[in-house]
Amino acid sequence: MNQYAVFHSIESAYSFSLNKNQVILRIRVDKKDNISHCYLLYNVKHKFFLKRKEKELIRKYEDDLYAYYEIKLFLKEYSLAYIFHFVSEGKDYYYSSDGLCENYQFETSYYNFFQNAFINDIDIQNEVSWTKDAVIYEIFVDRFYRSKYDQNDEYINLKWGEIPNPKSFAGGTLNGIREKLGYLKRLGVNTIYLTPIFNSISNHKYDTKDYYEVDDQFGSTVAFRKLVDEIHKLNMRVILDGVFNHISSESEIFKDVIKNGRNSKYYNWFIIYDDDLNKEKYEKFASCGYMPKLNTSNIEVQDFICNIGKYYVKEYHIDGWRLDVSDEVSHQLWKRFRKEIKEINNDVLLTGENWQDATPYLHGDEFDGIMNYSFTRYVNDYLAFNKLDSIQFKNKLENLRLRYKTQVTNMNWNLLDSHDTYRFFTQVDKNKNRALIGAAIQMFYQGIPCVYYGDELPLEGGYDPDCRRCMDFTLANRNNPFYNIYRKLINLRSKNKTIKYGELRLYVEDDLLVFERTYRKRKLKLIINMTNKDKSININSNLISNEFESGILKNEGFVISFEKE
Repeated sequence: MNQYAVFHSIESAYSFSLNKNQVILRIRVDKKDNISHCYLLYNVKHKFFLKRKEKELIRKYEDDLYAYYEIKLFLKEYSLAYIFHFVSEGKDYYYSSDGLCENYQFETSYYNFFQNAFINDIDIQNEVSWTKDAVIYEIFVDRFYRSKYDQNDEYINLKWGEIPNPKSFAGGTLNGIREKLGYLKRLGVNTIYLTPIFNSISNHKYDTKDYYEVDDQFGSTVAFRKLVDEIHKLNMRVILDGVFNHISSESEIFKDVIKNGRNSKYYNWFIIYDDDLNKEKYEKFASCGYMPKLNTSNIEVQDFICNIGKYYVKEYHIDGWRLDVSDEVSHQLWKRFRKEIKEINNDVLLTGENWQDATPYLHGDEFDGIMNYSFTRYVNDYLAFNKLDSIQFKNKLENLRLRYKTQVTNMNWNLLDSHDTYRFFTQVDKNKNRALIGAAIQMFYQGIPCVYYGDELPLEGGYDPDCRRCMDFTLANRNNPFYNIYRKLINLRSKNKTIKYGELRLYVEDDLLVFERTYRKRKLKLIINMTNKDKSININSNLISNEFESGILKNEGFVISFEKE
């Protein structure tokens, strides 16, 4: 065996508790090693050196380099000691915290076995109860819909449907969103993520002036309350965008610092290098002087932000916070934020905007999950840029599933695009077949699908601000085949138990990429053809498809079938 490939780590994505009586254990090996069996030898820690129980792990995942074995272990006691036993080419190997060996000394195993010394309730990371049922829909408020009853239009400088620039205001409102809740319900989404709604001078509102005021371009606190109440009446949920890394230079807080300098009570709320603030010698987001960075190591700033978070949970009963630029904020703040929010309602979802590996934030004491931009990248590499074939793409997705604990992976948002990226439809060069494959993958993959408004039509758009075009509801009709298939995909994900709760298996068969969900002896298969040729396939049923007819799955086509085991 390749000893350098074998890896396991405690209290990580390789070893974690689902509850007091269940743990997931994983171990990585060289995929080329000829391993006939992988066993777990285990017992409570004070008995392990005397005797062990044995269970076999299954080879569950593979990526480009490694294979991964996994076991879900049911425990009667709350402590666990264990090592791994491999059988490869007739030889026995043992893997402990000292590494791989051929002879293991059980009588002194208390020095080097792996352990979960005691499973404490408070250390178990629980899934937010509603997330497996969730399909999120992101709305950039200024571009979604304007109610005819909204009177304030003096600020509008963009005719609806024209191409926006960074200073464009189109007039979308909270009342407009409320009037379109029926549309969203029929579309199949059940959780609405609103980009910032608080008082700001910009169209995007990521430069907050006052966190306790709804921007009057969007409506009022009354309009917001009506919107939230209507959303909840429809058994839907709402997530707000919390921009707590930075604030607007037009905020009263920062203006006080400009006016009073070191004498301002808010001076230490910021990271300032030169008292002449006109030189912009202070930390700011993305080098933008109008968005000074808050000093989130400051306890007063932490109090300020935690109070905002709690206010909207208590006062409006929001269901989640999406946390902007979350990887630039102190860990201490996020630990406090989580603790204080979850004490009010443990089912509030906390999602970080982290574009890279976010493991340090996902140990159960900060975020529930993140916006899964690694998923975005891999889907684009597969369908837009042709950098990955089906096997390589499958391997990337498998590796991504193993990056975090299962609970975290289940709560990550899987997005094809967002207000910060090119539109996916534009990335695939307006190829509707590939755009629909992307949507099908999004609905089948492990985690929460997050649809960017208009993807279902589809809307096109380049980088910001072009990706923030106005919604065109005239395209949402029965004569639009793309919209009809997209709506079926979303409704399948939000209503079908097999795709929501089923165990996911990824594989490539006859060069076709397959996503398979299994739940209570029922299977759903998503079969994708990216082979550059048509393929003949046998399936039991055709629930949803594109470019499939009479048993022939055309290139750039997909089909979803239902089977019973």
